[in-house]
Amino acid sequence: MIYGDELTPGNVLKLNNNLKMMAWYFTVYEFAERLTRHEAMWLPLGVISSNTAKDIPGGLSHVFKVMMKQLFEVEKIQDEGVILELDEPMRFFFKMRLILLDGEANRAIWSCKGASGKLCCFRCLNCVRDRNIATRNDVFAHVSECDFSQFIVASDNAIWRKVDSLSCQVAEHEAGRATKASVDDLSTAMGFTFQSEGILFDKGLRQYIKPATHGRYDSMHNLVSNGLAQLQTALLINHLRDVSNFQFEDLRMFGKSGWKVASAFGNSGHIRSALSAKRFDKGDFTASASDMLLVMPVFLHYLELVATRSIDLGDHLPCYQLLCEMCKHVSQAKRGLHDREKFRAACAQHLKLFCKCYGANATVPKHHFHMHSAYDPEDKLFDCFAGERKNRFIKQCAQPVRLQKRYEFSVLSKAIALQLDALDACDNFEDRLVRPKAAHESGWTTSREAVVGGNSLRLGDVIVACNRAIVLKAFRRGPNSSSSTSPIVLSADLYAFDAQVTKSSKAFAITARDALVQVDQFDMVTVWYFDRDARLVLVS
Repeated sequence: MIYGDELTPGNVLKLNNNLKMMAWYFTVYEFAERLTRHEAMWLPLGVISSNTAKDIPGGLSHVFKVMMKQLFEVEKIQDEGVILELDEPMRFFFKMRLILLDGEANRAIWSCKGASGKLCCFRCLNCVRDRNIATRNDVFAHVSECDFSQFIVASDNAIWRKVDSLSCQVAEHEAGRATKASVDDLSTAMGFTFQSEGILFDKGLRQYIKPATHGRYDSMHNLVSNGLAQLQTALLINHLRDVSNFQFEDLRMFGKSGWKVASAFGNSGHIRSALSAKRFDKGDFTASASDMLLVMPVFLHYLELVATRSIDLGDHLPCYQLLCEMCKHVSQAKRGLHDREKFRAACAQHLKLFCKCYGANATVPKHHFHMHSAYDPEDKLFDCFAGERKNRFIKQCAQPVRLQKRYEFSVLSKAIALQLDALDACDNFEDRLVRPKAAHESGWTTSREAVVGGNSLRLGDVIVACNRAIVLKAFRRGPNSSSSTSPIVLSADLYAFDAQVTKSSKAFAITARDALVQVDQFDMVTVWYFDRDARLVLVS
């Protein structure tokens, strides 16, 4: 499984675009989710300067083709396998399972027109972003179509027939039997750009790299990274301003009122920062993916608890509730715990209400791209969060490297060396106490921080397990704590369900203090607060 993304090392306040590069990472699909969520399990595969890629015929698609030819035709990792020295030499065979890219990378790698094209989805044969086309010809379906069965999902052969016909038309043009305009018209109609050196145009690789079978849209970019969440939040804020005396300052003040944040996301200051006045400018709302995951439940709680007292939100509220619900479905799908039918129903109903509230012209290709995530056949969903964290690692490796002829080689060599060190510290992937302290009298080892089930937890965090809310106070391991199999015991205050505050929030009352518990599976809580009755209110 491969993930690729473009990044820019250096000072984030003064970006040097000459340092911009494309980085690829890989991991093994069969690894457990607790491993693939860890950035150390995404190994560097290759890097190339964006300026260099621009000068190569076929660009990034050509670069990716060369990488895949090396792996599958030269190294023959699928046909002949790779011998790894474990306890004893073992031969492993690797085949491509998924290629995970954001929208711009999908456009570059697959030579498709992307979101800006008339045929905006390379994974469908009839998805268009121009409503006039869909109106004139019912073969086509607009990106606002909520019935996924109206789309003709492309097969690998269908995509290859498209690019092969485009290649034939280019050959006709080069022979003087066709005009340049006919090539451009066919390119627009097919939704692909002719790149003779691109990966789709290499017939030898087609048995290994299959665009429809392997190509995937990233749910993180579709939803919370300049995605549907930012778009709908801005539209809803503008709607509130149009129909009431709502001011963005009202939401800012609400975000300052006693919220608690999971340590993995920072602290309550991140909510205040995410809701600063500069985030909502000229009718648009800007926030990073992690900030958006904090803003959404807070904004939803504001809508349910405050706004509805004086404003008739109509379908705007259930539409935003469905947006948050889709994010929960994605979280569950990443662990393979999702209800596929409910996920699909939530996507369809959300798009239907979105069109009703804001109009079909307000829809964007990402509405359609996200629906693919609910219909993909895999038993678990992958997104780019781990890859985005991995980008920080590559940036650190590139930071001290001078821009020179062997720039990419130097960056990748350093990244691989540090990567091997990280894999050598295999306890990174086990449940463990972080900076533990021994309690000599009892024999227990304690800590204020731990890694449990692949999740980083700290004192004060809240998790939900067995219908109880658990406020963490300490982490313990027994006298045999040197063993990785020794379970981590949580010292925590336990809360039981008390009342439904709003449709999306629940209040829990305390039932036990300083209890010792063990949990096998749990859900992390992103944001919460304590009400005037000292109840714990969880917002989802």
